[in-house]
Order: sequence, then C-alpha cells, then structure tokens
Amino acid sequence: MGRTLDVSVALGNGDGRTAYERRVVVPETVLAPVWPALVALLCASVVVTALAVLPPLALAVVGYALLVTLPATLSLALVRLFDDR
Repeated sequence: MGRTLDVSVALGNGDGRTAYERRVVVPETVLAPVWPALVALLCASVVVTALAVLPPLALAVVGYALLVTLPATLSLALVRLFDDR
C-alpha cells in the first residue's frame, strides 16, 4: 500500500463562508523522497512546542506551591523564633 498525502486548503473571507478551497492528493512517487524530512519536521515541531510550554508550566507549579506553603513556613519560623517558653 502506497502512502499518499491529502492536503486541503480553505481560505475564508471573515464571515464564515469559504472563499477558496483546493484539495490536492500527493502521490507516493513524490512523497517518498521527502517523507523522512516531513517526519523530522513534525517531530521537531512537537519538541519545540513542548520546550515552549513546559518550562512556564513548571514555573507556575513551583510558584503556586511557594504561594501556598511560604506563609505557613514563615509564620512557624517566626513563632519559634520569638517563643519565650
């Protein structure tokens, strides 16, 4: 079974209607030489997206954890510091 790539491009005019639509089926003879490059491009786009999304998400989780635990930790430290018993 050969691989084919079905590409559909639709351009809208802003009010929800399609102004132009074109469907192209790329045959295996054209697709075979560039298939590894297409797969590498897809993998690279996934990696770049993950690198763009994950660090801010991790930073948000750490920030939220500090926001929740830091007041209790500071108040406990102050109580222990100024406790005269």
